[in-house]
Amino acid sequence: MKDCSLAQLFWSCFVIAYAVAVNSTIVTSAASDGALPLQVNVFVDDSGALKYAVLAGDHQIINPSSLGLLLAGDANLGEDVEIVAETDPKEVQKTYRKMGTHPVAHSHYVEVTYTVHHIPSGLRYYIDFRRFLDESTGIAFRYRIQQTPKEPLSTTTGPFLMKEGMSESMIIKADMSEFLVNFTEADRAWYFERADGMLYDEMMTSTGEWRKTGPQNLRTRQRGNKNRYGLPLLIEDSTWSVPYPYRMIAEAALFDSDGFHLVALPDGDRAGFRAEFAHSYWRRIPSLRMRMPLTTSWRVILLAKNLNHLINSDLITHLSPSPEERNPGLFNFKNATDGPPDFPDYIKPGRSVWNWYMDREVSRITAEEEMEYIEAADKMGFEYATIDNGWQRWKPRSTINRVAAFARQNGMGILVWKYRKAIDDARNDYESLRTFLDYVKETGAAGVKFDFFVSELRETVEFEELVMREAAKRELLVNLHGVQKPTGETRTYPNQITREAILGMEINKISPNKIPPWHSAALTFTRFPLGPADYTPVVIQNSTRRGPTTQVHQVALLVTFTSPLQTIAESPTFLLRQKYNDIVRDIPTVWDETRAVPPSVIGSLTVLARRKDDTWFLGIVSGRMETRTIRSIPLGFLDRSKSYTATFLFTKTLRGETEEDVAVNKVARFRYKRLTNVRLWGERTKGDGLVTIFKPTDARDIS
Repeated sequence: MKDCSLAQLFWSCFVIAYAVAVNSTIVTSAASDGALPLQVNVFVDDSGALKYAVLAGDHQIINPSSLGLLLAGDANLGEDVEIVAETDPKEVQKTYRKMGTHPVAHSHYVEVTYTVHHIPSGLRYYIDFRRFLDESTGIAFRYRIQQTPKEPLSTTTGPFLMKEGMSESMIIKADMSEFLVNFTEADRAWYFERADGMLYDEMMTSTGEWRKTGPQNLRTRQRGNKNRYGLPLLIEDSTWSVPYPYRMIAEAALFDSDGFHLVALPDGDRAGFRAEFAHSYWRRIPSLRMRMPLTTSWRVILLAKNLNHLINSDLITHLSPSPEERNPGLFNFKNATDGPPDFPDYIKPGRSVWNWYMDREVSRITAEEEMEYIEAADKMGFEYATIDNGWQRWKPRSTINRVAAFARQNGMGILVWKYRKAIDDARNDYESLRTFLDYVKETGAAGVKFDFFVSELRETVEFEELVMREAAKRELLVNLHGVQKPTGETRTYPNQITREAILGMEINKISPNKIPPWHSAALTFTRFPLGPADYTPVVIQNSTRRGPTTQVHQVALLVTFTSPLQTIAESPTFLLRQKYNDIVRDIPTVWDETRAVPPSVIGSLTVLARRKDDTWFLGIVSGRMETRTIRSIPLGFLDRSKSYTATFLFTKTLRGETEEDVAVNKVARFRYKRLTNVRLWGERTKGDGLVTIFKPTDARDIS
């Protein structure tokens, strides 16, 4: 390894010397859970290749791995380079509002920027590294190119710089970023895969059934997308003996570029993954064109000491720009006495009914039926109704105005569905999109559900941002479906209140391959650390569409899954007739506190405790199609000085595949420290669940 002057020396000195000055507070404050400061080394090796490595103490998290972009003309910005400068380490702390696992996020990181000189072309570019110091632990890096060389490299494949009118674009063939890891026999890789053959949808809409395997098997997969995997991808150390047993590779702040996925590399010295842009999967598009000056998205390594840190990580939104950074003045945040500025009044969480999931044909959904849904949803305490495909056929055209007005009379708002291609037209500066959004605003609707993007190419990513921005100008909420993984958009555009990017219950309506229970028992710890997801849970009356899960399993998803806009698949009229309708009514969509509770195990058992005000909600989801007994579930989240009224929703008995006896039981003056011998039914056909609500008892009722 040759000397790379100040850059390599600085980063090593930064980690050792600067850690004493800055990270000592992290070690001290996190001593109770044994957190170790992260060390990031950036260097040029003996061959002239740019590399980075990540350590926690003496534990290697990322082995020396390549950095760089491959430009047109095969100019590899990670080879034949020198690091010519670096910035002083900059410590940054920020606090901002969010919706979901908790109401306020605290970001604390140190950033160092390296200036890299690509010797053959004369191009200089920058790599920003951020090392996060709060409980949302991890590191992230991105590439920035601010200037262009005087004489761009040109070969038989063409130059990497293209002039387009008054602007310039960089032509990028590939991302050379690697994530090399020392896998052990104890490691388990969690990834998603489509079983229905829709391989493109798997990669471009981040949808698939979550599965686990030994990481060494990822490179040799013969089915489906073979050695290509969508994000996120989670590596779990099943011994939980390393500093960070959970290591997730993800992407953040995707706005002006293709998204990327992973290619599993061979075993040996290069075991791990390489990033690959979406256009490489599409293949009909040979390269990515990014306008100058360019900034890529962040390549993210999210680290967690335990499942509680994993589900509470805000790393992805930490890396996304604030609304003011991206669009000054677009959002009218309100002053708050209890923390950072609060969201504008029109951005409100809630439950939404959804007529589409029932058996009615789209062309036969009428305004009267939607208003019946809204009336029943109001009795359930829901806040929204999603009016899906078919509403634009209503006559007269003003019928949707009448439905929106009826919803408002019942204290609700509506979101109207729209096919993406109908408004994805660049002519006249996307006049069709703006005209449609103006129309939606005039109807009195609260927002729009756009569907079928099915691409992670730059052009689609940019159009999605345009949709969110134009909707925000009109104070409209946005729910995106058929769309790629979240990368922190809910911070930059808080009106994007949820998105799909998940294999949810709607697949059970259109596919014979029903979602297995281990999928929903894995999602809380795999997909949801990236952000909210519109899974459309709670399918009850149609047992075929419910798949191999019990009714209680479905209701428990309202606790274990995060979505500020929670779209309920079941008919509100049917829910009103159920003995547990008040439990469904009481479960909120945003939380003041979230805790993963033992004995949670990814894919096998999710136990989540969530607090809203002074009421605690416990959701349990079993990933096994068997009857099992959970010996002990600690209730340390309850205030020991208080007495609670505990309401339990559980499966009393299970007979065959269709007969379930669901029970509700209330226990007054509940003051136990744990639940013991919790029976979850399965009988080799279903995954069960449990829901418990703990409400503090009025002091006057305590003897």
